[in-house]
Amino acid sequence: MLVMESIMLILLYQNESQIIMKKFNCFNILWDIDDDQDVFQSQLPRKMSVELDVSDISHVEDLNNEIVEALTNELGLCVLEFECNELENFESGEMQDDLSQKERGFSDDGF
Repeated sequence: MLVMESIMLILLYQNESQIIMKKFNCFNILWDIDDDQDVFQSQLPRKMSVELDVSDISHVEDLNNEIVEALTNELGLCVLEFECNELENFESGEMQDDLSQKERGFSDDGF
């Protein structure tokens, strides 16, 4: 009986911690480049999509930070700002279907 209860608890825990992947389409991305680099904003992508696990994210600020980190990891450059329709539609771990609104993302790197 104890083994059966343990298995049921493990299954319950696994169901509660399911991964929820969402795609975020970012645009008007402004990258943080040094003046001495051979890279110009015009040579960098202005649009990118990232896919994130949002199952443990409950605040839009946390989601913003995850998007900034994912964009930074993709290109190896820090993000100064971006826009993302899905960011504003994020509420308590749920995404709305209405993508008519947009939210300006930001990096908190002191800029």
